[in-house]
Amino acid sequence: MLTVLTAFVLAASGQDPPPPAEPQPTTQPRFVDFSADLDRASVSVHLGRLGKLTEGTRQPLPDRKPARLGSHPAVSGTQFFKVEATSVMKVQRVLRGIKPGAVKLTIELQVARAPDGAERRQLLTGNGADVGEDMFGLFVFEQFDGPLFAGPVQRLLHTIPFDPRVDTGADGERVFAERMHDVFWVNEHMAALRRAITAVDAAQDGEPRAKAQAELRQRVAARPKLKSSENEPLFVQHVVPLERTAAQRLDGGARRDK
Repeated sequence: MLTVLTAFVLAASGQDPPPPAEPQPTTQPRFVDFSADLDRASVSVHLGRLGKLTEGTRQPLPDRKPARLGSHPAVSGTQFFKVEATSVMKVQRVLRGIKPGAVKLTIELQVARAPDGAERRQLLTGNGADVGEDMFGLFVFEQFDGPLFAGPVQRLLHTIPFDPRVDTGADGERVFAERMHDVFWVNEHMAALRRAITAVDAAQDGEPRAKAQAELRQRVAARPKLKSSENEPLFVQHVVPLERTAAQRLDGGARRDK
């Protein structure tokens, strides 16, 4: 922001004030590889919005986790805590798993409290993304058995938060939701390819191997259709290497890592 003195000097010299600073690039993830988690039937993937965060007892975290996702370095005197929080997520779209209208999530958090009292919350699990109330995003969570008579617990593994600095405008959330649809299906396809490749490697020669190769061939052909062509680079980066491995198995190439 220009000071009054700077503005006066520029006006007197006939110079135009400099343009406003460009917004800083996002520190939030745009893709998370959670394909290995999809091998477990207990894992769900939803688009939704967090409600109020209710924290338990904070525990000091002297050996804090290193900052991730390009987060700003901590100010001297910042305190770090580990805490378990809960929040009811209002589900907007179910991509996989349970289908209630709302899900109570259990979230393991690292809380960074700056000397001025400002606080930042990040996941201690998975990709370490920022977490906040009223946050719209993609949520990957897993159901575990809770305490006796308490029922199952839905524990958050990963999240990709909506970032208005990237998906701007009135349709920002819709554009983000379409990208998250593609992120999920890329992960789903990666998981299916990896399982099929493993099955070929484990199969005995002859009919069992031929059957596993046929299944792998079907998986390769079953490439999902993405909602946006802008997300095709996700396939190039994350799926194509697996497709090359699959082609080797179908051509009778290396089958086991010794």
